[in-house]
Amino acid sequence: MDRIRRQQIDVPRRTALDFGCGIGRTTQALVFHFERVCGLDISPTMIREAERHNRFHRACQYVLNCEPDLSRFKSGSFDFVYSSRTLQYLEPELTLCYVREFIRLLSPHGLAVFQLPSQENTTFRLVAQRRVAASLRPPGSRQSDDPTSRVPMHYVPRARIEQAVLAAGATVVASERDRCVDRRWMSHRYYVGKPRTRRPFSRS
Repeated sequence: MDRIRRQQIDVPRRTALDFGCGIGRTTQALVFHFERVCGLDISPTMIREAERHNRFHRACQYVLNCEPDLSRFKSGSFDFVYSSRTLQYLEPELTLCYVREFIRLLSPHGLAVFQLPSQENTTFRLVAQRRVAASLRPPGSRQSDDPTSRVPMHYVPRARIEQAVLAAGATVVASERDRCVDRRWMSHRYYVGKPRTRRPFSRS
């Protein structure tokens, strides 16, 4: 929200969606910026925990959604859609489906902000580090023994995200590097809105 404010982009403050809310920490933080906030997750356990810790019952609700879309919500339902450290665990085609849904859910002056790895980092140094680590593994050990490889990570190239956004009738207002994942990946945060006159972010 500070980043958006510094760039002088006005976002309506009525409704917000936290996609992949987990136990709802970010969802409840968004209550201080929006009148009503909805946290959404595919895990019943996470939703139960989020409800148990909910301090803003009138302004904050949690929804379980196991569908490959967000059809439970009407188009234009949210002024702000946020997602971080969630899309990277989905298959690329499903990620693109949800990105299109984010855009469908945006109000005319709304903004979607989401994070996603854009490519694997294959710099020489990291490749060398992997080779050294592999050579030091005990005989017979498997790659899956590494805790960082237990959950599959997926990425979608920036160009493909931009194409999907444009095809859905929206614009990537900006994209910037973030550090939501480890050094094996290059990750970006995207700011997406439906076309209107706005001061653009500086790209980085």
